[in-house]
Amino acid sequence: MRVENDPRYTNCTSEGKAELSVYVNWIEQNGLPDSEFSFVAYALGRAQLKHPRDIYQLWESIAAETTPQNVRVQTRRFLMNPSKSINFSAAETAGWFNFLPAIYQAARSKAPLDVLPPSFVKVGFPRL
Repeated sequence: MRVENDPRYTNCTSEGKAELSVYVNWIEQNGLPDSEFSFVAYALGRAQLKHPRDIYQLWESIAAETTPQNVRVQTRRFLMNPSKSINFSAAETAGWFNFLPAIYQAARSKAPLDVLPPSFVKVGFPRL
C-alpha cells in the first residue's frame, strides 16, 4: 500500500508523514493489524522504551497540563491497555504520528520511571 493513500497522511506534518511511512511498512512487513496495540508497540520500539507507562509519563510531561481530564483518562487507557481489535487507521489518529518525534526527544532527555515492587507491611492489630 502506498502511504500517500493512507487516510492519516494528509493530516500529518512532514515528520509525521515520515513516521507514518515507517509504521505502515513495519506493520505490512510483519503482517500485523493496524491496531492500537500495534501502534503502541511501534512507539515503544522506536523510542527504545520498555513499558507503555514510560510513554504515558512522557506524554504527561509534554501535554497533560493543557489537556482536559477526560482526554487524559482516555489517553492513559489507550497507552496502558491498547486494544488489538480497535482499528488505528482512522484519519483522526494522525496526531499521534505528529507527536512521536516529541516522544523520542523526551525519551532521550528524561530518565524512565523507576518501578519498584511493592513492600507489604502488616497493618492493624498485633493479633491479626
